Amino acid sequence: MKLIVTAGDGFAANHIWPMWPQLLEQSTRDTRVVSLGKPAAGNEFIFNAVLQALEQQTPDLVIVQWAQSQRLDLIVDTVVKHSTALADPVYFRNLYTMGHNQWWLSNASGQFYVRNYHHHYIGPTQAQQRTRNYMQSLAAILTVQGVPYRFTSTYDTEFTPPDLDHWVWHEAGRGMEHYSRQERFAELRGTEVQPHTLVHAAWVQEILRPNLDFLDWREVSV
Repeated sequence: MKLIVTAGDGFAANHIWPMWPQLLEQSTRDTRVVSLGKPAAGNEFIFNAVLQALEQQTPDLVIVQWAQSQRLDLIVDTVVKHSTALADPVYFRNLYTMGHNQWWLSNASGQFYVRNYHHHYIGPTQAQQRTRNYMQSLAAILTVQGVPYRFTSTYDTEFTPPDLDHWVWHEAGRGMEHYSRQERFAELRGTEVQPHTLVHAAWVQEILRPNLDFLDWREVSV
């Protein structure tokens, strides 16, 4: 049985309805998918989640859906960080334990602690450079370990990413969110930010499947 590790944010987390990691497992034979996706995850958390997974076992495939660069992932190591997380009316649930650390995935939090970070300390240029470093580092690690991998993104990429041969998308530089905005999916749009399950199913068949022909795919219709 092939082990597939997937990572990403709320578009890869199965927190509202089945999303592409779960549908990938259902669409292939003799595979087990371990999804590391978490709502509001940023690229620091995503990078570290994959590294920890690699320490525990060697998967047959890793698929990473990168998030927006300016999201802030915090290791909760002070009382201030913990109280800030719990006081957030939207992201107070986004506390996750990974290894020996507890992380707060703050995304678009309106808390002063987070806004101050974005407005006065780390701007878009540095945030994008960090994301580029995560991408390059993870690609190098996976290559050295001999683990096949594919990269994609939730939203459109903010820069030309490295390692283009390992990226999968419906249009160069376009993320899943853009894919979900096609007119053919208009009737499936609701109030949730995350695309409908049927959009995820179409994405698995149309985007992932042609790029992962070494998997044993089931014949499904979407």
